[in-house]
Amino acid sequence: MAIVDTTEAPRLTNEREAPESLLDSERISVLAAPEFKALSHNGLRKGVRLEAIYWRVLEEAAADIGLSRNALVFKVLMLASADQSNATSVLRTFLIAYVLLKRKTDGREGAFKAMMGLVQALPQPALLIERDTSVAHCNESLAHLCGYKVDNTRHLIATAHISAAQSSDVLSLIDLVIEDKFSIRMHARLAVLSGPGEPYALGVVHGTEKTSA
Repeated sequence: MAIVDTTEAPRLTNEREAPESLLDSERISVLAAPEFKALSHNGLRKGVRLEAIYWRVLEEAAADIGLSRNALVFKVLMLASADQSNATSVLRTFLIAYVLLKRKTDGREGAFKAMMGLVQALPQPALLIERDTSVAHCNESLAHLCGYKVDNTRHLIATAHISAAQSSDVLSLIDLVIEDKFSIRMHARLAVLSGPGEPYALGVVHGTEKTSA
């Protein structure tokens, strides 16, 4: 039988507030206050003492991963082969790593959304090309050019084969292959954008002609 803990970890009043707002003795004391919780999962039981802020992050990590808080704790400790003496150290390490990875992932998603917005705002047919030549995103103008309805642009599967120099000053020749069925030969200006993980190339189309795949 699991022990249900109803104590709610303290939360910041504003998730977007500046870091220096945490430099308050009362808030630091609350977030750093140690809390002991008796946890159980699948017949296993363990007492864990962590600072309040770690319990808060643990709840968020469990929700992201799709596990209960207790299940996540026992899984982390099992994977780390942690004994009673270093369990809290292992959990703190995992949670700090989770926060750093989350921040990095959120940054990538934000950068990609910004690039998608840039492409979508262009009146000319435009696309976002990944390093592996797959098309990460295209705007409504290009989707219409390919015979897709606006609502189906997210389902467009295409690769962009670039056969000329990638330069914003020179029109590049791109064969856009749509779902291996047909291709559109396009003349586009390319610009390299810094994106999540790898740079993307933004292609703004200035002329097209339909060809066979």
